[in-house]
Amino acid sequence: EKADGLLASGKLDQAELGYLAANRAAAQVGGLGGQRGAALEVAQRSRRGLRALAALRALESDPQTGLRLLSHLEAAPAGSEERAAKVRADLLLEAALRLEARAANAAARKVFAQAAEALAKVESPRAEEAAKGQRRLTLLAHVVEAEEAIANERAERALELARGSLATLAEHSSPFEDEAQVGRLRERLGAIEAEADSGARLASFKAKVDALAARVPTSGLGKLLPEVEALAPPQLPGEHPRVEDHAGRLADLEARRARILAVARSFAGMVWLGKTSDGALYIDPTEVTVGDYKAFLGQYAKADPAVWGQLGLARLKDGRLTTRDGKPGPRTWLGGKPPSKFSDRHPVTGVGYFEAEAFARWAGKRLPSAEEFRQAAGGKQFPWGSSYQPGRANLKDARKGGPLPVGSFKKGEVRGIQDLIGNVREIVRQGEGYALIGGSYLKRPQDARLTQLVACHVYLRGDDMGFRCVKELKWDD
Repeated sequence: EKADGLLASGKLDQAELGYLAANRAAAQVGGLGGQRGAALEVAQRSRRGLRALAALRALESDPQTGLRLLSHLEAAPAGSEERAAKVRADLLLEAALRLEARAANAAARKVFAQAAEALAKVESPRAEEAAKGQRRLTLLAHVVEAEEAIANERAERALELARGSLATLAEHSSPFEDEAQVGRLRERLGAIEAEADSGARLASFKAKVDALAARVPTSGLGKLLPEVEALAPPQLPGEHPRVEDHAGRLADLEARRARILAVARSFAGMVWLGKTSDGALYIDPTEVTVGDYKAFLGQYAKADPAVWGQLGLARLKDGRLTTRDGKPGPRTWLGGKPPSKFSDRHPVTGVGYFEAEAFARWAGKRLPSAEEFRQAAGGKQFPWGSSYQPGRANLKDARKGGPLPVGSFKKGEVRGIQDLIGNVREIVRQGEGYALIGGSYLKRPQDARLTQLVACHVYLRGDDMGFRCVKELKWDD
């Protein structure tokens, strides 16, 4: 019992002497005193004590052997479990350090986590060393993951990992002690951050270009121009291995945006009518205005056959496409100018189908067919339904006495398209010829039904005649 007490108090040398003495005494008492049973019990206790003593000593010199010996003891000596736990925790830390030295980082990271937990439980000062090892290998794992994320075009994730790792290296409690290694890691992470940042900006720009492109052959095209003009290409950071590749990708995206911009400008303000066999059809929301036609007036002097066509050019040269005073321009104009009461927002009038066709070609558009014009009104008698409703169009019953600025009758608007009936009769294609549709400020409502067409003869250039254009989009993105 005295030896057990010495062992429990950590006095291993004195405990050993006590166990040896007890063992000798048991042999003498058992052989000479006839107390064999009691002597055997003392001897067994002495041997158990000596084995426990050997295990505790081995914990210091050969920890693994010491732990194995302790695990085979029938009853662990007092205090040995606490010492064993400390030894186990230290062994885990040493194992993690050896694995790290062999670059087995995945395994080492797991063992560091176990060691940190075990060392914290026994309140070992080495717990912080284990925690640093775990943070160190976690950071290295994040570096690898960031590089894999870049390879898989997951730029946002790579950027998140790189910036988090750089922040860890900048901390006062950085898990790295080798400054050279820290410098190499910073350089590596800086390149990852730059490449990931560049990739993220490219991905964001691409997503926006994709979203704009998806709206090109749809009803959203007419309103797309401001958004395309507002979309600026990103500034890409340099100093990373894929600078040239990213610059090439950006150039491709900018070229694609330029195509969308060109289409958006060409179809700005136009209204989608529907799909065609290989694209989509759009219509002007109003009649061609005086302001629009002023920009075209110079084409009379140029007499370009590509604009006027051979028949139109012949009439132009014969002086049959002039103003009332013999100047180039619509019949209702004087001295190359529209009537004084007309603003730039009034519909152009006094033009025939040669002038309408010429303007449409010059604008990169064409005249609508009668069926396409009706399609704009949903195939109905009137844009809003089957029966006439006063106050929705500039017809004779409105008593305005002349054309009004386009869009003056907002109640008659359909899908953003104005004045499909009233204001001026509009020139449309009908088979091999031309017709007038929709009525004007001179016509009664019953004469403005969209099912009715009036032949447009070659010489007609009436005061109540105008036109609008359509344009087809063939888009292969």
